[in-house]
Amino acid sequence: KVPSVCRQLKVAAGEASDAACDDGICLFWKSGAWEAAAPVEYCGSSNAAGRCRAHLRVRLRRIADGAPLTAVVAHLGSGSSAGAEALRLAELEAPTTLLAPHVLGEPRREVAGPSLLGCLREAVAANEPTLLCLDANSEPDRADRAAGG
Repeated sequence: KVPSVCRQLKVAAGEASDAACDDGICLFWKSGAWEAAAPVEYCGSSNAAGRCRAHLRVRLRRIADGAPLTAVVAHLGSGSSAGAEALRLAELEAPTTLLAPHVLGEPRREVAGPSLLGCLREAVAANEPTLLCLDANSEPDRADRAAGG
């Protein structure tokens, strides 16, 4: 595995161990059909268990007709316990650090970024067509859920 930017930042800041960040996110689009309408927004944070979490927001424009599309990509924490589910729910609203767009060769800037739900709320408020790509790691068919627990 190649260390993710999220892992590198959190380990450098002493907020996570190198082993704490072993998942990643990405988005690919067909360059002949879509183009980035704004710089990719990479928002990172650590959950209560110290694991790195991140989401991407990419504002795209269809080349053929200029139609907009916002894509939000995220991967929530794993685990089958009730505690793991609580961590996932907390990740939805967790504050993030946004890696501000930068020019290659210049230092990166970090600013406060939107939570995952914040990204989605902004898209809804702007009436933007939005695609959510999410690995929720949730188990909606768990026995305790089916029994109402």
